[in-house]
Amino acid sequence: METQKHYCYICGAELTKENRSDEHIILNAIGGHLHSPDLLCKDCNSQLGLSCDAALAKNLDFFTKFLKVSRTRKCSSSITMIGDDKCEYDVADSGKNVKLKRPYIDYNTGQIIAKDVETIKKIKQGMRKRNEISQEECDNLTNITKSATNTLNITMCISEEAFPSIVKSAVNYYVYKTFDADRIKPFIPYMLGEKDCNEVLCLYMFEELPYKYNESQVSHMIHIEGSKSTGLLYALMEYYSIYTYIVVLDNNYSGDDINSTYAYDAVASSEISRTFSFPLTINDLNEYRENRLKDYPSLLPYIKGRADNVMKIWKDRMNAEHNVEFHQNLGCIIDEALKKYPEGCQITEKMLDSVRHDIVEFSSRNI
Repeated sequence: METQKHYCYICGAELTKENRSDEHIILNAIGGHLHSPDLLCKDCNSQLGLSCDAALAKNLDFFTKFLKVSRTRKCSSSITMIGDDKCEYDVADSGKNVKLKRPYIDYNTGQIIAKDVETIKKIKQGMRKRNEISQEECDNLTNITKSATNTLNITMCISEEAFPSIVKSAVNYYVYKTFDADRIKPFIPYMLGEKDCNEVLCLYMFEELPYKYNESQVSHMIHIEGSKSTGLLYALMEYYSIYTYIVVLDNNYSGDDINSTYAYDAVASSEISRTFSFPLTINDLNEYRENRLKDYPSLLPYIKGRADNVMKIWKDRMNAEHNVEFHQNLGCIIDEALKKYPEGCQITEKMLDSVRHDIVEFSSRNI
């Protein structure tokens, strides 16, 4: 029996064992697990992976790493954030470990900030050796040693450099479900960065989502919907339950009705069953584009609410992990305290006081 042939929908090359790639329909770098070997060749996949896909992964890096999202390809778990002292910090292990990224010299305030006194000493010696400051200026610098700070900030948005990746995911899912590569040919220039994606893509903000919102889930989603009656074929894209985009795949659609949804809980690493209809028309989208700046202030609280819920999931997860670690370590402390005394000996009040002391000391350091 002859096997079905598949072709890269970008360059048209026949996909063979040698050149086919396992394309993730939603980026694996942000936790996407739905994939297909029948969409892109290695060269086209690599080209987009190094450009727009990398940009989208970077834009969403904070959520990916703080939520400890499972990915096939492992990478650094740290992320750079700005402290209330304006210094950069490497934040790792979902926020548990915070370290000063590099030493800082603030000539305006006369401060030199580093992780320890020895580092400050070496920095001063180097500055004097290079004649960057006088000995008097060097002596007047205030030494501040710190490795972490309490308040950290980061700016999060999806940049225009990442828009082609959003368009690509919409196209990926449409071709994956329909095998209709001809309809999406006009989108190749958008994916390659040759045309402005704002022509076919827009950030879409909801007061109420068109499906039941589950506060315990952090979802990525692609919803494809199209019908003759609306004349519109579009994809509704969702990232981390916060960012939603519309990709217009055809604004003069006359094909068969289609309604297909793929949703995935990025934290639980499990597919979500989600069925709904959201019959937009091109007039709806045009009206939204015209009014979205006016409506933005009223819709922002709803976006913030969903973002706050994602961060609550992170905090709950961290608290749960901390409690598990605490009780595991507490058990070790008790075992170590009891090992001071011979096995089978009579337990005295003095021994119990010693064990209590070790437990209280451990608890005061970890609660």
